[in-house]
Amino acid sequence: MSPTTVRLIGVVAIIWNLMGVASYLAHVGLFGDAARPPEGDAEMPMLITAAYAIGVFGAVIGSVGLAMLKSWAKPLLWLSFAALVIDWGWVFMYSGAGSIPLGAAVLVIALALALVAGRAPRAR
Repeated sequence: MSPTTVRLIGVVAIIWNLMGVASYLAHVGLFGDAARPPEGDAEMPMLITAAYAIGVFGAVIGSVGLAMLKSWAKPLLWLSFAALVIDWGWVFMYSGAGSIPLGAAVLVIALALALVAGRAPRAR
């Protein structure tokens, strides 16, 4: 995989993962109550919320590292993937079927980014 391709993937991943950060910030109420999950939905436990934060913020930082061809992007993107598996595992168990397509897409993309980081050339 060429450095230019990896850098392009990293830049696109930054944009994608910033949407995840926005979703997390809405979830914790930073954008007001209108953006919070609806009443009646299961309340996400604090440890799952922490996994959510680790997943999305780790993915953004890891994607920056990927775009810069840094070796630390690989473990960070794998950590992010693991945290997102925990988060989405909980969501799949306690939310409606409407979240399954998004969750599956998030997990597939997170896994793909971790695999790309493992094959990426390193900056000199």
